[in-house]
Amino acid sequence: MIRLLWSIGLVLGLLAGLAGPSLSAPLGLTKVGIGAYGGANIPIVQDDAESGGLFGIRGRVGLLSLLMFEPSVNFLKNSDADVEGITFEAPKVTSYAFNLILKGGPTYATGGVGVTKLEVPGGTGETNETTYNFGGGIELGFGPVAVDVSPRLFVIETADSASRKNLAVMAGVNYYFF
Repeated sequence: MIRLLWSIGLVLGLLAGLAGPSLSAPLGLTKVGIGAYGGANIPIVQDDAESGGLFGIRGRVGLLSLLMFEPSVNFLKNSDADVEGITFEAPKVTSYAFNLILKGGPTYATGGVGVTKLEVPGGTGETNETTYNFGGGIELGFGPVAVDVSPRLFVIETADSASRKNLAVMAGVNYYFF
């Protein structure tokens, strides 16, 4: 269901971007764009994973001059961990997120909710877990292109009221259709 909602949001955003201002004015959209990013993923208090990389894609839809909607897909790549001579294979993590961005000039605050597909090797198999994320960032625009740097904290709920926490430090490029 989350994939379907994310896909619908991305397609609507792309269609509004391709249609340009003629469609955006009745919808109240101020900006529509897409972007890609990469960076570092740092697990917090996890014995079964070490730091690794991350990458993802996102859409951005400006609803008002200060508010944006951001659906995204994040691929968090952890490295295997060695604990007292035992090697733990890192889990595979794919997160689908829906964020709201509150802008104030080039800086912004963000927070959102989503679903994470979590596959822990040798564990319970693949599970879908509720995920929350929040952080901030800075976006500098150069015409239709903007460079974005954003640290975010991902909190992935797991069984028995536990959670996995990952600090993501991301840098990326966004292209705005209008």
